Amino acid sequence: FMEVFVELEKLRSEQRREYKTLYGHMALSNSPELAIFKTNRFETCGGKGGIFIKSSRFNHACHPYAACSYRYDESTDTLIFTACNPIKAGEEITISYTTNPTQLMDNYGFYCDCPGCPKPKVAAKQ
Repeated sequence: FMEVFVELEKLRSEQRREYKTLYGHMALSNSPELAIFKTNRFETCGGKGGIFIKSSRFNHACHPYAACSYRYDESTDTLIFTACNPIKAGEEITISYTTNPTQLMDNYGFYCDCPGCPKPKVAAKQ
């Protein structure tokens, strides 16, 4: 993951500031910069990942509740989002972070509360 630090150094100061405003799930790394990367990366190609600042702000919703699906276009180095249904002005855009909602706590620090997800197990109080 040293490449993350190398790429961060290439950014303009404003871009670095924006990057540092993203949430980083610290259970993924002791380094805030790596935690941000691991929490917000989108898979691009060849097992690599990239940060797309605006897209990293989209909240999670499980399928079929997600408003959009997405794919990476290598030729233009962009994420392409496709609405699952018409999106009204002011409506939140959501994406599915994973196909396995049980991984959300480990990878993102939260449990999904959509109607189709299993409820988290809570330790019984003694």
